[in-house]
Amino acid sequence: MEVGAPHFISAYAGCHCRILILSTRPKRSDELLLIAARAGDPEDLCQTIRAEIIWDDDSVEKGYPDKTLLDDTSLDKDPHVLFTRGQTMLNYPGEGEGDFRRRAIQSILDASKEGSGAALCWMADALLRGLYGLPQDIKLGPVFLQTGLEEKLPRAIALDALRQLG
Repeated sequence: MEVGAPHFISAYAGCHCRILILSTRPKRSDELLLIAARAGDPEDLCQTIRAEIIWDDDSVEKGYPDKTLLDDTSLDKDPHVLFTRGQTMLNYPGEGEGDFRRRAIQSILDASKEGSGAALCWMADALLRGLYGLPQDIKLGPVFLQTGLEEKLPRAIALDALRQLG
């Protein structure tokens, strides 16, 4: 197999599953997303994590589902996964309090420390405005914002412009 083959497999599986998802999302789409994710495509891995929760009808009725990719600690190396996990958990119906919320925010914080620009900007925005259950913190929020500005992240630049406009 060629050096670029895993990327090709990942791209093909991810593309194929998106087509399946658009056509009523049969079970095969889950398998293809997972193949793409395991082949090293963080975008497909994150989409898999979201899809697993969103399409699980029982999870809405019975609460947060057990044994999902959200809980697979072998995936903690990827900041995209950590950020997706935290966001998905925060948006999960009926689970917005206590340890569950702290775990979600910790995943986003870990993602920002691991280099996720999206997570870094999310933390800056949440802390500057007091969103997602985080208290407004006018000392820590600007620290995240400044880091994003130093990295020239577009969302950080937009947040800074909005902040300056008042």
